[in-house]
Amino acid sequence: MTVTEFTFTPGQKLGAPPQGMRYAKEKGAWNVTPGQWVPVTAIVPSPNLWGERPLRQHGRHLFFLLQGCRDTQRGVGRGFFVETLKSEFHPIRSTLEAYAATTTLEGAEEASACGLGMSDQSPWDLLLRVTTPTQTTLYKIDRWEG
Repeated sequence: MTVTEFTFTPGQKLGAPPQGMRYAKEKGAWNVTPGQWVPVTAIVPSPNLWGERPLRQHGRHLFFLLQGCRDTQRGVGRGFFVETLKSEFHPIRSTLEAYAATTTLEGAEEASACGLGMSDQSPWDLLLRVTTPTQTTLYKIDRWEG
């Protein structure tokens, strides 16, 4: 699906967002405004890929952490990854899953690591705007390979 088209000239700053790139201004459930640019504070792999022995069988995911992004709907269980439990906790996994599925997270107002999760199993169609002191450039990333 084509969202917008624009002409890119290397070394020249875009004067305005490309036609069609302005969206609704209402804040969403994650405290970010749909269609508006949000600064990315970090890009991190999902927890199953952390450490010396990554658990790739649980998928390859990458998170773009967004400034000011946090759950405003008092979500439950987010951020608790039972699929990566140490083997010693496998006997109580179903109990932990049930708890995570019904317990409201505390401290969501102070969250600093929320954002957009992307997987290598589906198309991305992600539009990034990179700003340097001398220019702003848009990049479209359509998938994760490698």
